[in-house]
Amino acid sequence: MLDARNYTIGWIYAVECEFVAARAFLSKTHEGPIYLGIHDKNEYALGEMAGHNIVITVLPRDNYGICQATVAAASMVYSFPNVRIGLMVGIGGGVPSARNDIRLGAVVVGVPQGSHSAVLQYDLGKMAQGEAFETRSHLNKAPSLLRSAVQKLEARYHFDGVHLLDAVEKAAQKIEDGDYYLNFAKGHLIFRPGGPEVEDQATLSSTMG
Repeated sequence: MLDARNYTIGWIYAVECEFVAARAFLSKTHEGPIYLGIHDKNEYALGEMAGHNIVITVLPRDNYGICQATVAAASMVYSFPNVRIGLMVGIGGGVPSARNDIRLGAVVVGVPQGSHSAVLQYDLGKMAQGEAFETRSHLNKAPSLLRSAVQKLEARYHFDGVHLLDAVEKAAQKIEDGDYYLNFAKGHLIFRPGGPEVEDQATLSSTMG
């Protein structure tokens, strides 16, 4: 591995499939780490993306939340002291609507707009039945460096077009070459709303033909 001081970006993931996807997007992988802080219980994957050295960790199985993510972030910074940007990246279930068709697989990046800081913590507000969600507080805006990067990314998309699908296909090919892809493909199915429910493995087998 490189010296721990050479890593400047940290990624934290809550579940295994997110961790696998993150590793697939690395352009290079690094060995290690060899030495960690005495109180650091994280497991890491190291690598490079777009010239940035990145350290990745995943939260313990069945033990994720705000508290555990905070512990993971603090431990990461202790072992990799020059990490200046920490990202919590993960999957959501989707919130499709007539205006915004956001579904599983869509990439959502929050940016400040008006009085909103772009990062809305769900427990910093309230919603009564039949009423709109009422925001009570906001988190701070993302660092200016990240907000500038989003501006640059948007300009690049307008000029060069969107090539996200190409990157996703390359990452998927990396995963497909391993056993994880096969297990994932066999265990996950998507059914249309209102379709027949699958209650047991026998029914699942007959449904798959």
